[in-house]
Amino acid sequence: MLLRKSINYFSIFTSKIPKTYYEVLEVNPKATTKEIKLQYIKLVKLYHPDNGESGSEEKFKEISKAYHVLKDPIKR
Repeated sequence: MLLRKSINYFSIFTSKIPKTYYEVLEVNPKATTKEIKLQYIKLVKLYHPDNGESGSEEKFKEISKAYHVLKDPIKR
C-alpha cells in the first residue's frame, strides 16, 4: 500500500517536467525533416481530438506546436 502511494506521488511530479520538442514528437535530435514529418503525421492521427480520447486535444496541440518549430531549419 505504501509503495503504491509512493509511485502515484512520483508520477505526479514526473508528468509536469517540460519536454523538448524532439521528445514530444519522439524523434532523435539528428532526425531529418522528412523523418520529423512522418512522425508528426503518425502522432496527429493517433491523438486527433475527433478520436474521442480524454486529454487528446492538449496532446494534439503540443504535437502541432513541436512540429511547427522543428519543421523550420532556422528555429531548430
